[in-house]
Amino acid sequence: MSPDATEPEVLGPDLSLMRPQVTDEARKWADNYTSPPSDAVAAIREETKTAAPIPQMITGVPEARLIEAFAQAIHAQKILEVGTFTGATTLSLAERVPPQVRITTIEFDEAMAEVARRHFDASPFGDRIDLIVGDARTVVPDLEGPFDIIFIDAWKVHYVDYFEALLPKLDRSGIMLADDVIWNGMPFNDDAGDPESEGIRRFVEHVQNDSRVRNVILSVGMGLMLIWHDRSPQAK
Repeated sequence: MSPDATEPEVLGPDLSLMRPQVTDEARKWADNYTSPPSDAVAAIREETKTAAPIPQMITGVPEARLIEAFAQAIHAQKILEVGTFTGATTLSLAERVPPQVRITTIEFDEAMAEVARRHFDASPFGDRIDLIVGDARTVVPDLEGPFDIIFIDAWKVHYVDYFEALLPKLDRSGIMLADDVIWNGMPFNDDAGDPESEGIRRFVEHVQNDSRVRNVILSVGMGLMLIWHDRSPQAK
């Protein structure tokens, strides 16, 4: 995820309110038994610590592996990512999909996009990635879908807008994943009134009440909401 430079006033929440929802022991256990990143992806993760203003925004390895699992399970041919950040998740996917698969990734922050582009260009798998610099809310309507997998990890205040723009681009058998929906307990902490926490609250309520889709929240990393088209006979 990368902040939208057009909205510098939308800053992060009071970090003192954050409460990890998984114990350190459980997190370390999960990390130890999750396939590790390649050297190339590990290099991105290491550079992010100094190159990014808020390096902890990088998507975790378990989340990347889960997206990879879905990509292989449904034989995804087109993947869309909203929020490239420094490109670790993007490259992680590119390394593990067949060469004909196209990954489109959108990043607003030009500085973060430049870090990602440099690593993509240095990778033998970089030709599977199309990096677009811009605001996803205006970029997505012009993209040619459908996409088999869509991953959202960007400004939480805009999650509802992203969802509405992205749902028509999601293949009828595809999966959308939205990151940070548990986010150290902030969405369900009554003391957290910052715009990002409010954005997550609006988003999960919006999706939960949308008769077009089905959904579930998984407590992986900072929390992933999985969303798919409701294709049941009783679907509206």
